[in-house]
Amino acid sequence: MIKGTCRSGTTIHNAGNLVIVGDVNPEAEISATKDVLVFGRLAGMAHAGANGSTESVIVSLNFEAPQLRIGHYIRMDPPVRSRNRSTWTPEMAVVRDGVIKVEPFAPRSLWK
Repeated sequence: MIKGTCRSGTTIHNAGNLVIVGDVNPEAEISATKDVLVFGRLAGMAHAGANGSTESVIVSLNFEAPQLRIGHYIRMDPPVRSRNRSTWTPEMAVVRDGVIKVEPFAPRSLWK
């Protein structure tokens, strides 16, 4: 678990789950062999399932990342939506039908 902002140029990797309580700024890179959870704005690159697992997920309160990776899948064009912090709602990136999709987070949706 990391508490605080991941600034530009920061690289963080964890064997297991990675939880960031704060923002991930542009040009920061975070990765984990399992799931990545960002309780803040995700504007840097995130890679879940860095060991090749496509069952991993990326969860964030605000997706603005230029690149998302799950296992060997890469998404270069996630929607960029700068929103007021009071309107942030959790979203998750998952691999469905061979592509990374960003959808509203629902705890039960992880077990589909």
